[in-house]
Amino acid sequence: MIFFPQPVDAGNRSRLKSIEFKFEHEGVTLSGWFQHGEISASKPLLLYFGGNGEEVSWNAWEMEKLPVDSFLLLNYRGYGDSEGSPGEEALVGDAVALYDHLTRKLKIDPQHIVLLGRSLGSGVAVQLASRRPVRALVLTTPFDSLAAVGKRHYPWLPVGLLVRHPFNSLTHAATIKTPALALLAGRDRIVPAEHGRRLMEAWGGPQNTVTLDAADHNDISMYPEYWRAISQFIESL
Repeated sequence: MIFFPQPVDAGNRSRLKSIEFKFEHEGVTLSGWFQHGEISASKPLLLYFGGNGEEVSWNAWEMEKLPVDSFLLLNYRGYGDSEGSPGEEALVGDAVALYDHLTRKLKIDPQHIVLLGRSLGSGVAVQLASRRPVRALVLTTPFDSLAAVGKRHYPWLPVGLLVRHPFNSLTHAATIKTPALALLAGRDRIVPAEHGRRLMEAWGGPQNTVTLDAADHNDISMYPEYWRAISQFIESL
């Protein structure tokens, strides 16, 4: 009930051919897109982790709304053209391996990397930031843990025992000193905003929470205030 892999839109695959990116980890080839322009303190690389039902190619055009010249969109295992099957350990392991490739092989300064995690992707971004240094995190509709969200939706079930991929971001929050921006949707019925607030209350570094009262879980990025908040946060770094 957690992972909903989606295929790549054929038109997007064709239009983004020039920035196609392949990455291999543990014998599994992951596929995405890497726009490699200026990467600096003022123009950080945006490393994006999508939602549980999201094929990430569509975000390539959204990146134009932000003050960055470089972004990397990588589909999770089983999503888009990426091989393998998704799971918490696999997704976090892939994220760490990708980070190491960028910082060690491509020599990108960790302080020039900003993570953007949406919904499920916030859990991946939080665990990556707990293991590796980055400049900042942007967390869209984040949660304290998937088990906590599950208990809210299914109070009559022993969710804590059933969830195989708990993505317990709350256990990592206090150890992370990196600045974070949380974007919450006031009408979110999938991951109610209080789960994001709980995560930010435990955050170990500077944090700012912006709630878009009229937004819900799936349309939050359609609001101009969403992109304005991210842009202002990146510029403030």
